Amino acid sequence: MSLINAIITPVNGQDVFSPMVYEFAFTAASAQFVEVEGGAAIVVSALYIGFLEEGDQVRITNGAYLGVYTIIETLDLGLDFRLSLNTPYIGSSAATGSNQFTPEGLADFQLIAGYSSGPEAALKPWQVTDEIRVSPSVINGRYRFDISGFIRSRFAVEAPLVGPNVPISIRYLVRLKSETAIPDDVNALTAYYGLADLTTAQQEGAEAVGERPILYFGAAPILYSLALAKGIINNFIADPNAAPSTASGAVLDVQLLSCEPKVINWLGVAPTAGFSVSPALPSWIQATANGNGIDLVINPCTAGAGDYLAADYNPLDYLVAGEINSVTGCYSFDFTLGGGPLFTLNTCVTPISEIVEVCPDALNFAWINQRGGFSSMALDTRYIKGREFGKESLTVGASGLLKRVELGEVYDSYNVSGGVLTKVQIDALASMRSAIQVYLYNTSTQAWDIPIVLDKQNFSTYGNKFNQSETRFNFRFKIAQRVPVQTQ
Repeated sequence: MSLINAIITPVNGQDVFSPMVYEFAFTAASAQFVEVEGGAAIVVSALYIGFLEEGDQVRITNGAYLGVYTIIETLDLGLDFRLSLNTPYIGSSAATGSNQFTPEGLADFQLIAGYSSGPEAALKPWQVTDEIRVSPSVINGRYRFDISGFIRSRFAVEAPLVGPNVPISIRYLVRLKSETAIPDDVNALTAYYGLADLTTAQQEGAEAVGERPILYFGAAPILYSLALAKGIINNFIADPNAAPSTASGAVLDVQLLSCEPKVINWLGVAPTAGFSVSPALPSWIQATANGNGIDLVINPCTAGAGDYLAADYNPLDYLVAGEINSVTGCYSFDFTLGGGPLFTLNTCVTPISEIVEVCPDALNFAWINQRGGFSSMALDTRYIKGREFGKESLTVGASGLLKRVELGEVYDSYNVSGGVLTKVQIDALASMRSAIQVYLYNTSTQAWDIPIVLDKQNFSTYGNKFNQSETRFNFRFKIAQRVPVQTQ
């Protein structure tokens, strides 16, 4: 039996952007008053042995002894625990009744969070992550506190490079620090970073994390996120201009967008001529033996241009139908040679709403969306590049010559304006305004590694009529890295 129990806990599946309140109350918090050599003492449950000691204080919350007292002596009575207090015994009549007490002063609680097994354990292991020190209420002796801030700190949003995993869910529980053994996570609660419901499967459990629908930019890299088992986010880069990739090993996992081509050279250790595949490969996957390897050409697209533009976009069926989404879902193929295994190809194809052709050097943004993943958008548009200057320091020399001593806070900036975008595209662009972090694609490093700061007060998107394709936009941003300048 626990010394202290949670009587209020957060809802299972709580998102971390709302209060996550715990309230704890002590077990068997009633006291019987007795006399010990003229002084008052209370007899309480033996559960408090080892928790309350000489010098600690207890608060009596009702009856004739209402107040705070110091423990001057303790005695283990077996089934009970006697605490002598620094106050005289005032008679049996005053000691009768249902006296309630609570330990006075701060109590330490521990937050345990993470996963004890599975792929999540390496990212967020099940361990004590925070200690929370709380004072009891003077009214009812209960400990009440909000853990949402602590839980939010357990989530990590990685830089938007190729392939990092980001946990968007986490298991947790709170207990008294004096309970030293780490409990199993079987009874833990689950919290989500923004995404409160992972039950709506897009394609056999891999759900797009971000503003739907996903736009595929046919000539520029795009970053997108999928929520996989137990709320782990995988970020993927779709790049039609990427060179063929090389892979090896027993399992080859490939995540693609509809109509996104991919060329992979799988390398083995012996000649692969005469290999077999089960089940048979569909028309959109080609496999050819090449020495000790197999060349794979994957293009999950069996039809022509997309049919979900602003005029006929249907948010209910773009996931499973339409020309550009004729191949969606997850597939698995076993490659063998002479009855022995070579490798297994697992590929999942995420549906899209539209293919947008842009220049490869377009302004290409990625941002952390409100569901904990990344969204991406390439803008083939006009922009004016400039610089923003902060406060400058001036001085006048002995000859009366005005000198500029220092330029403070100099940043490169961009003024962006353009159109015409579809209603679907403009909605995706508008969602970038509420992002906590935005990045710009770096063509030199081929990654989204340039952090930027949007001028959110001067960010506008507009159109002439609802659901018509003619929409425009304008906004400003500056590179988050200060420009080094000379001082004098």
